[in-house]
Amino acid sequence: MKSFVPFIFIAFLVYSCGLDAIQERSLNTALIKYLAATNQNMRVSKAAATHPTFLHYYLQQGHAFFKDKFADQDSTWSDPLLGTMKKEGTVIHVEVKIRLQGRSSYEFAKKRAIIVGVSEDDGKNWFFIDGNDYFSKKICPTFKRLLE
Repeated sequence: MKSFVPFIFIAFLVYSCGLDAIQERSLNTALIKYLAATNQNMRVSKAAATHPTFLHYYLQQGHAFFKDKFADQDSTWSDPLLGTMKKEGTVIHVEVKIRLQGRSSYEFAKKRAIIVGVSEDDGKNWFFIDGNDYFSKKICPTFKRLLE
């Protein structure tokens, strides 16, 4: 029985760190819409799916910065892989690694792009943040980041 107790604890710990089925379905739905907005150059839809704190920051940087942030990309996004996930109360942050493929060359990039999915209502609604912006402490320094 002694050797069985650590196994139960580890199984509980692993389970408690994951998303439940409803949260995962909600994240997948939001992620599909975000990828479609990115791949089809739907700037307004992509901006609407961006976390409001970061969207406000982009707007404060001026029209040209904002426009460039949501400009057409020379690659398509596909094959999202969920990475590290952290939860604190009803706030969930999930790292998502995206495969990039050139629009004209059809070659895959060696590295995956990173975006972070953020839910502040226990996984019901999701917003996304560019990974470089999320992990930069200079951008939106008061925003509490759960991932490091």
